[in-house]
Order: sequence, then structure tokens, then C-alpha cells
Amino acid sequence: MISVKDFGAVGDGTTDDTAALNAAFSQTGHSIYIPKGCYRHDELDPPVCAQIIGESEYHAILKPTSGVTTALSIAGGVNYPAKLASFQIDGSATSGATGLFLGQTSSAVQIDGVRVANFKGTDGVGLRVGDLLKSTIRKFTSEKNTLNLLLEKVTDLFPTTLHFDSCVFNEAETQGAKLIDGWNILFTNCDFESSGEEGTLLLPSAGGHLEQIIFDSCWWEHNHAAGTTAHQFVAGDGTARGGAVIHTGLRNPRFSTDQNSAKAVRMNGPAVQGFVITNPRIYSAVIGAVSIENGAFGEINEWQTIEGMLFEDIVHDAQNKCASRGSAGFRSWSPTLAALGSGVASSSISTADYRQEGATAILQLDFSVVLASAGTPSAITATLPAGLTPSQPRICYGFVTEDSGGSLTYSPGILAPYTDGMLYARKADNSPFAAGTTVNFRGVAIYER
Repeated sequence: MISVKDFGAVGDGTTDDTAALNAAFSQTGHSIYIPKGCYRHDELDPPVCAQIIGESEYHAILKPTSGVTTALSIAGGVNYPAKLASFQIDGSATSGATGLFLGQTSSAVQIDGVRVANFKGTDGVGLRVGDLLKSTIRKFTSEKNTLNLLLEKVTDLFPTTLHFDSCVFNEAETQGAKLIDGWNILFTNCDFESSGEEGTLLLPSAGGHLEQIIFDSCWWEHNHAAGTTAHQFVAGDGTARGGAVIHTGLRNPRFSTDQNSAKAVRMNGPAVQGFVITNPRIYSAVIGAVSIENGAFGEINEWQTIEGMLFEDIVHDAQNKCASRGSAGFRSWSPTLAALGSGVASSSISTADYRQEGATAILQLDFSVVLASAGTPSAITATLPAGLTPSQPRICYGFVTEDSGGSLTYSPGILAPYTDGMLYARKADNSPFAAGTTVNFRGVAIYER
């Protein structure tokens, strides 16, 4: 391993070490060591050495000057460093610069224990990832930049098969991470915290793709500060983005929220297709902490009840685009009851719950009606939840009791969802209900939407 000081670098924070660093980083096939020190430099040539290893991320510091646009660029080609480890890039003297750029068909790059900080001003970025392939970024910290992490296509490719493990994206002036293009990107045990806007924003270019973007056991806290109507994780902007596609999943996500902070998740727009959120944990009960809007669709599995609040309280999903598995995923609705060929004198609803599992809808309905004194209705109707009209009629089953005041009769029932957006509750033999009786009905309907 060759030290940058072997090429004349001083590392006192004052001396211009540009020539020495360029000479060291030009050593093809060699590993370059950065000892403790602060190495002031102008724009550097893309390194072609095998590795760049520092003493530690706190003690080996590259400090670009004010005119630098990119402090360190791993540009790909035949020779480039396959490993970057244990050093820091401090952009406090720059304005609108990028700290570390990985791209232009670089492949199999490993980053471990690198810190990039203080790249501010318009377009300031801590880590910019372009056409990087099959690489691992581990224990990477990007903090106090205008934007901490940017993933976007640079030439004809885009970031592909990348793993961010145990990384910290902290205190950005805008987003902690902004993803524009990418395929098969995995974040595990990462922290998105205390940024001025979203902790994570997925917003593809027009017609672009963010495919298989997975966040596993990641943490979001205090992003958007006191923006109580904002969300910390956002996918989409409510539009189709010119036919763009966002496929994302959150496994075991953790959100620190309260009534005075931003909410948790917003899936927004038709570009967000088939998201999956599994075992979410939201550490304070906030109404509408998860919002599914403007045609986004997907599912939430293994829902955990928060401080006794129902799924429907936490998840805002007016269009019924979000399925949920498990008993905690049932939501209630308020059906309007009517009687065919008669009237309803009074009614009460004990249970009106539903859950979605993919394209399957499951409804539970338990009600009581007192029929008007005139007419013998063949069925009692109930309005379906919005967005849950079946693709074709389905026959499901229930149980009926009819109380005429002097006698109580029991009979099997049918609960049939129809394409007109109504549920039809009737006796299995299609006989009418008697005028003026009290009808109690309990049924379950399972059907494809």
C-alpha cells in the first residue's frame, strides 16, 4: 500500500495537495493509503488506482476548494478503485458541488466507512450515483448536504443491483435520498433522519423506471420537521409521470411520528404500482400516517395496531387501492340500507368491515332493520365500499332471523355483491320478508373485484 505522502502530500489543511493526490491516485493496480490529515485540493482526475483506504472517516479528510464541482469521481472504464474505505470528504469550502460521484458503468465497487458532508448551495449533493452496477455501499454517511443521496441515470444505463447497508442519510437541507432512476436497489438497516424535506423521495423521470426498490428494516425520524401535513417517505407526485413506473417495498419499516411532526408514508399517483409494505411500525398514533392517493395501489401486510387505533384511522385510502392481510387489516365502512319494494322504518349496523387481499375483497356485514308496515321486500340492500364493486355478481352466504313480534323465524341467507355497487341480503329461498318485521342479517362475502 502506497501513502499519498510518498508523493508529497502534506495534509495540513492549508497546502495545496492536488498534484500529490493526482499522482498517488494515478498508480494503476496499487492500493493508496490516506494517513491522518486534512488534504486541501482542487478538481481531481478520476482515480485509476485499485483502492483508496484512509486511516478513518474522522481523521483522513479530503477537503476540496471552492472551485471544485466534483470532489471525487469514480468514472469507470478499464481501471478505477474497486474499494473506497475509511476517509471523509468535507465540502464546507464548496458551493453547489458533488462530494462523491459513482457511475459511468463502474461495476463491483465496494464502499465501507466513508463520510461525505457539508456540500451545500444550489445542486449540492453528498453522494451521486449514476450508472453504477453490482456494488455495495456499507456504513456510508452522507450528512448536512443540500441533498444527501441522488440516484439517477447519467448515460444510457441507470443504477442497477446496488446494496446500501447500515448507511446514514442525515440532516439534508432538502431530501435525505432522492431516487430518479434505478433497478434492484436494496437498502438495509439505513437511517433517514432530520432532513428539511422528505427522508426518502421516489420520483422517476418522465417515462422512467424505479423497479424493485426495497427498504428493509430502515428508520425514518424527524424529516420535514414540523410539517404535520407532509410525509417522511414519498413515492410519486400524484401524476402518471409520463408513463413512469415505481415498484417499491418496505419491509419492517420504522417511523418515529407524533402530532407535531411529519407523517410516515405517502404513495401518490398511478405511477406507484403494486407497492408492498410489510410489518410497519409507527411509533405514535397519527391519523392518516400512511396515505394512498391518486391511483397508487398495493398492499400492507402484518399490520400492527397502534395505541388501539384502527387500520382505517392510520391508513388514508379513500379509493380503496390498498389491500391488507391479517385480522388487523379490516376496515369499516358505513353502508346505506334500503328495502326493495318497501321502506325501512329504522336500522342499526353492528358490523360493516372489509379487507382486501390482492384482487380479493372480504366483507363482513351484520345489521338489523325494522321494515315499513307496507310492502314485502325481496331483499335488503347495502351500499358497497367505494372501489370494491365486483367484476361480476357473486353469491355468498349469511344467516337471517325475522321477528314479527309474536314469533321468531330462522333461515339461511344470501349476501350477494353486484356490479351496480350494492350488496343484496335476502333469504336463500328468495321468499319475501314480511311487512313490519324486524330483520337481523349476518353474512360474509368474498369475491374478486
